[in-house]
Amino acid sequence: MTSVEGFSATLAIDIGSLCIKPPFPHRPRTAKCIAFSPLPAAQLRRLRFVDKSRSAIQMTTKSSNMPTPSLTIIVAASSARLGIGLKGNLPWRLKRELAYFKRATTFHPDNLTNVVIMGRKCWESIPPKFRPLPSRHNIVLSRKGEVDGITETSKEVEVATSLEAALARVKENGFGRVFVIGGGEVYREAMNMESCDRILFTEVKADVETDVDFPVDFREDQKWKRKSHETLEDFVGGDVLKGDIVEGDLSYEFQLWVKSSNVQ
Repeated sequence: MTSVEGFSATLAIDIGSLCIKPPFPHRPRTAKCIAFSPLPAAQLRRLRFVDKSRSAIQMTTKSSNMPTPSLTIIVAASSARLGIGLKGNLPWRLKRELAYFKRATTFHPDNLTNVVIMGRKCWESIPPKFRPLPSRHNIVLSRKGEVDGITETSKEVEVATSLEAALARVKENGFGRVFVIGGGEVYREAMNMESCDRILFTEVKADVETDVDFPVDFREDQKWKRKSHETLEDFVGGDVLKGDIVEGDLSYEFQLWVKSSNVQ
C-alpha cells in the first residue's frame, strides 16, 4: 500500500501504465492511470551495462578481499650448488621422482583442482604430448601475454603476464593448492613473496653438471625449517619413500621445508 493525495490507494501496475485505484466503495471505481512510454533501446542497453558493471565490481571486491594464495615451490636440485637445469632441460631423469611430482601437485585433501605455475621455457621443455599437465590447472608466465599453442579456448591452461597476475586469476576461482614448478626466474620471484611458505625439495645427492641454479640456498636461512617425514606424507596425501632412493648412478631424498614464520 502507498499514500496518494491523503488516502491509501492500491497500486495496479500494467504494461505501459501505472494505475492508482481508490479502494473506497462509496466513490466511483475509476482508476487514475499515469501513462508512461517504454524506455528507448539505448537507455535499456545502458541500464544493462550498468548492471553488468556493478556485478563485475562486486566480484572484483570479493576477490580482492580474499587472502593471497599460499605458494608451494616444488624443485629437484643437486646437493652442492642447488643446480636445477642443463641446456633447457632437467639434468637427470628419475622415474620415481616424476611420479612423486605428479602425486604431490595433484593431491588435494578436499579434492579441489590444484594450480601449477611455470615460466614459458619450463612449459616448452615439457614434451607436447604431456602438456598441459593433466588434472591440474596450468598457468604459463609470459611478459608478452601469449605463448605459442595456447589460446583462450585451450583447456586446463592459460597465460599470465606475471606471477602476481597468475595469483590474481587463482583468487578469482575456486582452485586448491598453488605450486610453482620453475624455472629459475619464476623461483626467484616466488621466493621473494611472503605467501611462499613451503618447499617440496628433492635433494639429488650428486655433483651433476648444471647451468641453471635455484636462486637461493634456503637451507642456510633460519626462516626455513625442515619438517618431519610424517608431515611430508600428510601434505602429499600418502606414503613417501624415506631416506636415500637410488636410481641408476644417482641417489636422492624427498624433503619438506616450511617458512617458520608462516607455517606451524
